[in-house]
Amino acid sequence: RMIAFHSLRGGTGCSTLSVNLGISLASLWSKTILVDLTMTAGQVALMLNMNLRRTWADIARFGLGELDMEALNSVISMHESGLAFIAAPTFPTESESLRGETLLSALSLLKRHYDYIVADLPHDFSDVAIQALDSADMIFMVATPDMASVRAAAAAMDTYSKLGYPKEKINLLINPTFPRSGLPREKIEAALGLTSIVTIPHVSDVFVEAINLGHPPVFHEPQESVSALLEDFAFFVSK
Repeated sequence: RMIAFHSLRGGTGCSTLSVNLGISLASLWSKTILVDLTMTAGQVALMLNMNLRRTWADIARFGLGELDMEALNSVISMHESGLAFIAAPTFPTESESLRGETLLSALSLLKRHYDYIVADLPHDFSDVAIQALDSADMIFMVATPDMASVRAAAAAMDTYSKLGYPKEKINLLINPTFPRSGLPREKIEAALGLTSIVTIPHVSDVFVEAINLGHPPVFHEPQESVSALLEDFAFFVSK
């Protein structure tokens, strides 16, 4: 099963949620891989406090039908939690040569070798984003409770519809990144015609420290209530 986190607006917490869900799924069901598809400035390796040895850029030379699991394993890293991941390049220029068919072939191979793929997507509808969205079994559209984010979410919903995605594939996730004065959940749901599958509580200190230190709370701060919520979330979205 492939689970994609997507938002047309940056700063909504897609990378944080991807990392923590990935670790939670790995602890529950083992064979889980996290793929950082934000090729312009991916953050997954940073959030896991892992060195960038190999990235997607290292398999850019492969075309459709040329990529095999041996080559793909050369760019897969392993976090101490048991989560496998593929990092995005540090600089946008490094990913320019990565072709769409190479990514499609990689996702197809990963689906045969892992129980769960968690994908952190770019904030757009680029070829990379669309191929990942097409391959995904579940899309979590992440929104914050403000007008700019809701407007971006509405634009994303319109595009999902035009791409022919069934409505049951799309899931709304509200992630308040500020403490007060946000739009009520009910108004956001009414505006988008979706019921939020989960609302993440505002716990800025926990997440800011986690990002700065590269210590995902579900692994390094399991006693935090938000860690328990994220683990429950992983169980809910898994098989």
